[in-house]
Amino acid sequence: MDNQTALLIEGLLAARVLDLSQPLDPTIPRVPSVPPFTMGWVMRHGDYVLPGGTSFTQELVSMGTHTGTHIDALNHVSCDGRLHGEPKNSEAPRGAQPSDLAIEHAPFIHAGVVLDIPALRGVDRLAPGDGVTGDDLERACAAQSVTVEPGAAVLVRTGWGDRETYRTGGYLRNPPGVNISGARRLIEWQVALTGADTFMYEQPSQGLGPMPVHATLAVEAGVHIVENLFLEELVQAEASTFALIVAPLRMTGASGSPIRPLALVSGTDR
Repeated sequence: MDNQTALLIEGLLAARVLDLSQPLDPTIPRVPSVPPFTMGWVMRHGDYVLPGGTSFTQELVSMGTHTGTHIDALNHVSCDGRLHGEPKNSEAPRGAQPSDLAIEHAPFIHAGVVLDIPALRGVDRLAPGDGVTGDDLERACAAQSVTVEPGAAVLVRTGWGDRETYRTGGYLRNPPGVNISGARRLIEWQVALTGADTFMYEQPSQGLGPMPVHATLAVEAGVHIVENLFLEELVQAEASTFALIVAPLRMTGASGSPIRPLALVSGTDR
Protein backbone atom coordinates (compact mmCIF):
# COMPACT_ATOMS: atom_id res chain seq x y z
CA MET A 1 0.00 0.00 0.00
CA ASP A 2 1.45 3.40 -1.00
CA ASN A 3 1.54 6.38 1.35
CA GLN A 4 -1.23 8.25 -0.46
CA THR A 5 -3.64 5.32 -0.18
CA ALA A 6 -2.72 4.81 3.47
CA LEU A 7 -3.42 8.47 4.26
CA LEU A 8 -6.75 8.29 2.43
CA ILE A 9 -7.84 5.23 4.39
CA GLU A 10 -6.66 6.80 7.65
CA GLY A 11 -8.71 9.91 6.91
CA LEU A 12 -11.82 7.89 6.10
CA LEU A 13 -11.53 5.84 9.28
CA ALA A 14 -11.17 9.01 11.35
CA ALA A 15 -14.15 10.73 9.74
CA ARG A 16 -17.48 11.16 11.46
CA VAL A 17 -20.27 9.81 9.23
CA LEU A 18 -23.57 11.73 9.23
CA ASP A 19 -26.71 10.33 7.60
CA LEU A 20 -28.43 13.03 5.50
CA SER A 21 -31.53 11.01 4.65
CA GLN A 22 -35.05 11.19 6.04
CA PRO A 23 -36.69 7.97 7.34
CA LEU A 24 -38.94 6.28 4.82
CA ASP A 25 -42.47 5.95 6.12
CA PRO A 26 -45.93 6.84 4.77
CA THR A 27 -45.91 10.30 6.40
CA ILE A 28 -42.91 11.72 4.54
CA PRO A 29 -43.87 14.89 2.60
CA ARG A 30 -43.98 14.56 -1.17
CA VAL A 31 -45.28 16.28 -4.26
CA PRO A 32 -48.89 15.07 -4.73
CA SER A 33 -48.09 13.43 -8.08
CA VAL A 34 -45.38 11.26 -6.50
CA PRO A 35 -46.49 7.81 -5.28
CA PRO A 36 -46.30 7.39 -1.50
CA PHE A 37 -44.11 4.96 0.40
CA THR A 38 -45.88 1.80 1.52
CA MET A 39 -44.50 -1.40 3.00
CA GLY A 40 -46.26 -4.68 3.73
CA TRP A 41 -45.11 -8.06 4.94
CA VAL A 42 -45.30 -10.92 2.44
CA MET A 43 -43.73 -13.39 4.86
CA ARG A 44 -43.68 -13.32 8.66
CA HIS A 45 -41.77 -15.42 11.14
CA GLY A 46 -43.52 -18.75 11.49
CA ASP A 47 -45.22 -18.64 8.06
CA TYR A 48 -42.63 -21.05 6.73
CA VAL A 49 -40.33 -22.85 9.13
CA LEU A 50 -37.26 -24.76 7.98
CA PRO A 51 -36.11 -27.96 9.65
CA GLY A 52 -34.34 -26.95 12.81
CA GLY A 53 -36.76 -24.09 13.52
CA THR A 54 -35.35 -21.31 11.30
CA SER A 55 -37.81 -18.90 9.68
CA PHE A 56 -37.61 -15.58 7.85
CA THR A 57 -39.53 -12.37 7.34
CA GLN A 58 -39.74 -10.40 4.10
CA GLU A 59 -41.38 -7.14 3.02
CA LEU A 60 -42.81 -5.77 -0.20
CA VAL A 61 -42.10 -2.06 -0.75
CA SER A 62 -43.91 0.28 -3.12
CA MET A 63 -42.80 3.87 -3.75
CA GLY A 64 -41.99 6.36 -6.46
CA THR A 65 -38.41 6.92 -7.56
CA HIS A 66 -38.85 10.52 -6.32
CA THR A 67 -40.28 9.62 -2.90
CA GLY A 68 -38.34 10.38 0.27
CA THR A 69 -34.70 11.44 0.11
CA HIS A 70 -33.86 11.03 -3.56
CA ILE A 71 -31.77 12.31 -6.45
CA ASP A 72 -33.14 13.48 -9.79
CA ALA A 73 -31.47 12.08 -12.88
CA LEU A 74 -31.00 14.50 -15.76
CA ASN A 75 -33.66 12.70 -17.80
CA HIS A 76 -36.22 13.67 -15.12
CA VAL A 77 -36.77 17.20 -16.44
CA SER A 78 -37.40 18.41 -19.97
CA CYS A 79 -38.10 21.93 -21.20
CA ASP A 80 -39.64 22.84 -24.55
CA GLY A 81 -39.38 19.20 -25.55
CA ARG A 82 -35.67 18.72 -24.87
CA LEU A 83 -33.41 17.23 -22.25
CA HIS A 84 -30.00 18.44 -21.09
CA GLY A 85 -27.49 18.62 -23.93
CA GLU A 86 -30.07 18.30 -26.70
CA PRO A 87 -31.00 20.91 -29.33
CA LYS A 88 -34.22 22.83 -28.86
CA ASN A 89 -36.00 21.03 -31.70
CA SER A 90 -35.49 17.60 -30.12
CA GLU A 91 -38.20 15.67 -28.32
CA ALA A 92 -37.72 14.18 -24.86
CA PRO A 93 -38.26 10.40 -24.85
CA ARG A 94 -41.31 8.97 -23.12
CA GLY A 95 -40.74 6.24 -20.53
CA ALA A 96 -37.61 4.62 -19.18
CA GLN A 97 -34.91 3.57 -21.61
CA PRO A 98 -31.11 3.43 -21.62
CA SER A 99 -29.71 6.95 -21.65
CA ASP A 100 -26.53 8.75 -20.64
CA LEU A 101 -28.79 11.02 -18.59
CA ALA A 102 -30.51 8.24 -16.61
CA ILE A 103 -29.96 7.53 -12.93
CA GLU A 104 -27.32 4.86 -13.39
CA HIS A 105 -24.97 7.62 -14.59
CA ALA A 106 -25.59 10.02 -11.67
CA PRO A 107 -22.57 11.22 -9.67
CA PHE A 108 -21.36 9.46 -6.55
CA ILE A 109 -18.74 11.40 -4.55
CA HIS A 110 -18.37 15.17 -4.20
CA ALA A 111 -16.75 17.82 -2.06
CA GLY A 112 -19.79 19.07 -0.15
CA VAL A 113 -20.79 22.47 1.23
CA VAL A 114 -23.87 23.15 3.36
CA LEU A 115 -25.19 26.72 3.44
CA ASP A 116 -27.33 27.56 6.48
CA ILE A 117 -29.78 30.22 5.28
CA PRO A 118 -31.87 30.48 8.50
CA ALA A 119 -28.69 31.15 10.49
CA LEU A 120 -27.78 33.85 7.99
CA ARG A 121 -31.15 35.54 8.52
CA GLY A 122 -31.24 34.99 12.29
CA VAL A 123 -34.30 32.69 12.28
CA ASP A 124 -34.95 29.04 13.13
CA ARG A 125 -36.44 28.24 9.73
CA LEU A 126 -37.48 30.05 6.58
CA ALA A 127 -41.09 31.11 6.15
CA PRO A 128 -43.38 29.26 3.72
CA GLY A 129 -42.68 30.29 0.15
CA ASP A 130 -39.46 32.16 1.01
CA GLY A 131 -36.96 32.46 -1.82
CA VAL A 132 -33.24 31.79 -1.44
CA THR A 133 -31.44 34.20 -3.76
CA GLY A 134 -28.00 34.23 -5.29
CA ASP A 135 -27.03 36.97 -2.86
CA ASP A 136 -28.20 34.74 0.03
CA LEU A 137 -25.90 31.99 -1.17
CA GLU A 138 -22.97 34.40 -1.54
CA ARG A 139 -23.53 35.88 1.91
CA ALA A 140 -23.82 32.44 3.50
CA CYS A 141 -20.48 31.45 1.98
CA ALA A 142 -18.89 34.58 3.41
CA ALA A 143 -20.48 34.10 6.84
CA GLN A 144 -19.31 30.49 6.99
CA SER A 145 -15.89 31.22 5.44
CA VAL A 146 -16.33 28.65 2.67
CA THR A 147 -15.63 28.68 -1.05
CA VAL A 148 -17.58 26.61 -3.57
CA GLU A 149 -15.24 24.92 -6.03
CA PRO A 150 -16.30 23.69 -9.49
CA GLY A 151 -17.80 20.21 -9.31
CA ALA A 152 -18.90 20.60 -5.69
CA ALA A 153 -22.24 19.71 -4.12
CA VAL A 154 -24.05 22.63 -2.47
CA LEU A 155 -26.74 21.69 0.07
CA VAL A 156 -29.13 24.46 1.15
CA ARG A 157 -30.63 24.33 4.63
CA THR A 158 -34.03 26.00 5.03
CA GLY A 159 -34.80 24.62 8.50
CA TRP A 160 -37.71 22.56 7.17
CA GLY A 161 -35.87 19.27 7.67
CA ASP A 162 -36.66 18.80 11.35
CA ARG A 163 -37.19 15.06 11.66
CA GLU A 164 -40.11 15.19 14.08
CA THR A 165 -41.99 17.63 11.87
CA TYR A 166 -41.30 15.46 8.85
CA ARG A 167 -42.61 12.35 10.59
CA THR A 168 -45.91 14.08 11.35
CA GLY A 169 -46.24 15.49 7.83
CA GLY A 170 -46.09 19.03 9.14
CA TYR A 171 -44.60 20.61 6.01
CA LEU A 172 -46.89 19.68 3.15
CA ARG A 173 -47.45 22.94 1.30
CA ASN A 174 -45.57 25.94 -0.08
CA PRO A 175 -41.99 25.19 1.02
CA PRO A 176 -39.22 27.77 0.77
CA GLY A 177 -36.51 27.16 -1.78
CA VAL A 178 -33.85 28.41 -4.13
CA ASN A 179 -35.21 30.88 -6.67
CA ILE A 180 -34.01 31.56 -10.19
CA SER A 181 -31.27 33.96 -9.11
CA GLY A 182 -29.99 31.34 -6.69
CA ALA A 183 -29.99 28.76 -9.47
CA ARG A 184 -28.01 31.12 -11.70
CA ARG A 185 -25.43 31.63 -8.97
CA LEU A 186 -25.03 27.86 -8.53
CA ILE A 187 -24.49 27.54 -12.27
CA GLU A 188 -21.86 30.30 -12.15
CA TRP A 189 -20.10 28.29 -9.45
CA GLN A 190 -20.23 25.23 -11.74
CA VAL A 191 -21.70 22.95 -9.10
CA ALA A 192 -22.40 19.33 -10.04
CA LEU A 193 -25.18 18.75 -7.52
CA THR A 194 -27.40 20.75 -5.23
CA GLY A 195 -30.02 19.73 -2.70
CA ALA A 196 -32.27 20.99 0.08
CA ASP A 197 -34.19 19.83 3.14
CA THR A 198 -37.62 20.25 1.52
CA PHE A 199 -39.75 17.93 -0.59
CA MET A 200 -39.55 20.38 -3.51
CA TYR A 201 -36.16 22.00 -4.12
CA GLU A 202 -37.26 25.33 -5.55
CA GLN A 203 -39.32 28.30 -4.41
CA PRO A 204 -42.83 27.80 -5.80
CA SER A 205 -44.98 30.30 -7.70
CA GLN A 206 -42.36 32.68 -9.01
CA GLY A 207 -44.38 33.77 -12.01
CA LEU A 208 -41.71 32.44 -14.37
CA GLY A 209 -43.56 29.32 -15.45
CA PRO A 210 -43.79 25.97 -13.65
CA MET A 211 -40.61 24.64 -12.01
CA PRO A 212 -38.18 27.14 -13.60
CA VAL A 213 -35.35 26.27 -11.21
CA HIS A 214 -35.52 22.56 -12.07
CA ALA A 215 -35.50 23.40 -15.77
CA THR A 216 -32.61 25.85 -15.39
CA LEU A 217 -30.43 23.58 -13.27
CA ALA A 218 -31.14 20.23 -14.91
CA VAL A 219 -31.85 21.04 -18.56
CA GLU A 220 -29.68 24.11 -19.04
CA ALA A 221 -26.71 23.24 -16.84
CA GLY A 222 -26.84 19.50 -16.14
CA VAL A 223 -26.93 19.93 -12.36
CA HIS A 224 -28.36 17.03 -10.34
CA ILE A 225 -30.96 17.87 -7.66
CA VAL A 226 -31.50 16.12 -4.31
CA GLU A 227 -34.66 16.62 -2.25
CA ASN A 228 -35.91 15.68 1.24
CA LEU A 229 -32.48 15.91 2.89
CA PHE A 230 -31.87 15.90 6.65
CA LEU A 231 -29.27 18.59 7.37
CA GLU A 232 -29.78 19.34 11.06
CA GLU A 233 -26.93 17.22 12.45
CA LEU A 234 -24.59 18.55 9.78
CA VAL A 235 -25.11 22.19 10.77
CA GLN A 236 -25.11 21.33 14.48
CA ALA A 237 -21.68 19.77 13.95
CA GLU A 238 -20.57 23.09 12.38
CA ALA A 239 -19.37 21.06 9.40
CA SER A 240 -19.68 23.55 6.54
CA THR A 241 -17.51 21.34 4.32
CA PHE A 242 -17.38 17.57 4.05
CA ALA A 243 -17.12 14.69 1.62
CA LEU A 244 -20.53 13.68 0.26
CA ILE A 245 -21.30 10.15 -0.91
CA VAL A 246 -24.47 9.69 -2.98
CA ALA A 247 -25.27 6.21 -4.28
CA PRO A 248 -28.47 5.87 -6.33
CA LEU A 249 -29.82 2.45 -7.26
CA ARG A 250 -28.69 1.25 -10.70
CA MET A 251 -32.12 1.17 -12.31
CA THR A 252 -31.54 1.34 -16.05
CA GLY A 253 -33.26 4.31 -17.62
CA ALA A 254 -34.88 5.57 -14.40
CA SER A 255 -35.37 9.31 -13.83
CA GLY A 256 -34.51 9.20 -10.12
CA SER A 257 -33.68 7.01 -7.19
CA PRO A 258 -34.06 6.90 -3.42
CA ILE A 259 -30.67 7.49 -1.76
CA ARG A 260 -29.07 7.44 1.66
CA PRO A 261 -26.48 10.23 1.31
CA LEU A 262 -23.61 10.19 3.77
CA ALA A 263 -21.46 13.16 4.83
CA LEU A 264 -17.93 12.33 5.95
CA VAL A 265 -16.82 15.04 8.35
CA SER A 266 -13.16 15.33 9.24
CA GLY A 267 -12.04 15.50 12.87
CA THR A 268 -11.12 19.17 12.51
CA ASP A 269 -14.69 20.05 11.47
CA ARG A 270 -16.48 18.47 14.44
